[in-house]
Amino acid sequence: MSALALPDVLESVHQPGTSDLSATGVADLFGLQLQDLAAIAAVHRNTVRTHPSSAKLQAALRDLMRVLSAASVVQPDKERALFLIKNAPIPAFRHKTILQLVTEGRTEDAIGYLESVSSGYVGQSSNIFPWAGCSTVPICQNGPACRGAARGAARKGGRFNREGVEALYLALDEVTALREYQQTSPFLPPCTVCSDTATLVNLVDRQQLSHGAPWDDLWHSWRENWRHHKFDLHVEPPTWVLGDLVLEAGHTGIIFPSIANPGGANVVIFSERLEGKNRIEVNDPKGRLPRNRSSWER
Repeated sequence: MSALALPDVLESVHQPGTSDLSATGVADLFGLQLQDLAAIAAVHRNTVRTHPSSAKLQAALRDLMRVLSAASVVQPDKERALFLIKNAPIPAFRHKTILQLVTEGRTEDAIGYLESVSSGYVGQSSNIFPWAGCSTVPICQNGPACRGAARGAARKGGRFNREGVEALYLALDEVTALREYQQTSPFLPPCTVCSDTATLVNLVDRQQLSHGAPWDDLWHSWRENWRHHKFDLHVEPPTWVLGDLVLEAGHTGIIFPSIANPGGANVVIFSERLEGKNRIEVNDPKGRLPRNRSSWER
């Protein structure tokens, strides 16, 4: 094993006589073929060989070094850090690897996850869940906008929150977010998709229903059509009782499979629990999202 000394690693991938990173050096470091590197950078394979100073290629090389730096905090051994980046599936990202996230242009999500792990937030084993998801509600970067979205869910209730209980619903990926927003409509209504990152403590993971100690039998009713119960039958949806049980037990929210997009996953976060270690941030580095709701008004 060899400890990862980042200054030495950077020097080993420095393109001599320039301020650039060496494409072949980074490829060798990560054990990648040049065509793999081209795919990560979304450039033609010949660009890696003939134009290594390409801005797009250099940006991808820097992203790879950034995730290596973040991974080295989690795993100081160089070989193990590289193995973690290339091979370790992450449940919070539909079991994709760090390298796959970088290839998809989600370097910030990858680094955010590694920083959560290095801080001790490692999912179910510590009951803290690093989350990266999407929302389709008109949402702003500041806290009040998130609370506004949660208040919207409280007006008529949601799957797990009864009327008057503020809750924020997020999807793990963009497709699930859009399908959840569309619901049964034949056409997708206009919307703005926002990426969110969150660290959430004490989540109930409905996906673990068949594991561990027996769950309350009511959890087997989580798929019930809550709208049909509430608006057609005028009875209390069983999922509202589940939400009450989760709140009474002091939990932050619930991870649950998407019905609108099989294979996808959602999380509902109860607003009153958004304190302490719980945090949600909207990814808006260039400040493009509105700061108030006036831009949504005609």
